[in-house]
Amino acid sequence: MDILDNVAEFQEDEISALQRSRHILDRTLWRRSIRQFDPQRKVDTHVIENAIRVAMKSPSGANQEPWLFGVIDCPDLKIKIRRAAEVVETNFYDNLAPIEMLDALKLLNTNSDKAHLEDASHLVVIFSEIYSLNHSNEKQKNYYSKESVCIATGMLISALTYSGIWTLTHTPQPAGFLNQILNVEPRLKPVLILACGYPAQDLKLPNLNKKEFNDVCFFNIHKKTERIQQT
Repeated sequence: MDILDNVAEFQEDEISALQRSRHILDRTLWRRSIRQFDPQRKVDTHVIENAIRVAMKSPSGANQEPWLFGVIDCPDLKIKIRRAAEVVETNFYDNLAPIEMLDALKLLNTNSDKAHLEDASHLVVIFSEIYSLNHSNEKQKNYYSKESVCIATGMLISALTYSGIWTLTHTPQPAGFLNQILNVEPRLKPVLILACGYPAQDLKLPNLNKKEFNDVCFFNIHKKTERIQQT
C-alpha cells in the first residue's frame, strides 16, 4: 500500500479549516438550478476539466472508479441530444408521469421542451460502469457503481459552483439514446446529463422555499418532532 509521504501539506489547523469552510460556503450559497442558459457565453473547457478532476477524487466502492464523463460542446451533438431527449420527455409528460408528480413539478414550470441541452455551453453526460473488463476481456463486477457515481456527481457540481458555473441536472428515462449518439458501449449506463454554463440575461427563477438547517441535520441523537396533520 502506498503511503502519502507529504500528508502534512494537506493538514490544516482548526482556524484555517474553519476559514476555508466559510469561504466554500460563501462561494456556493448562491447555487440554483437554472433552465435558461446564455447560448453566447462559453465556459472555458479547462474549467470543466478541472471540475471533473475533482470528481475523480470521489470515493468509490472497492476503489473501482465506475464512472465515465462525456464532455459535449459540439453544437450538432447538443442538438441531437436535445431532440432525442425531447422525444423521451414528451412521452413521459403525456403518458407516464403520475398526476402527483406533475403537480409537484408545476412550481418549476418544467415540460418536454429541453432548450437547455442546446443552449448550455457544455453538457457533461455521466455514465455508470456496471461492470469493467479485465486484461483478459472478462467481466468484473463493479460494486456500488451507481452510488459511487452519484457521490462523484455531487463533487462535480460543487466544484463547478465554486468556479462560478451554473448547472442543471437532467435525467431522461430511458436514456439509451445517449449511448447511441455518443458511441458509448451498453455496459455503461447513463445516469444524468449535467448542463453547464452561464445564465441567460432574462433568467427567471421560481420562488422556492428551502428547508432550514435544523430540518435536515442533527448531531448525535435525533429529536423527533410531531407534525400535526391539518384536515
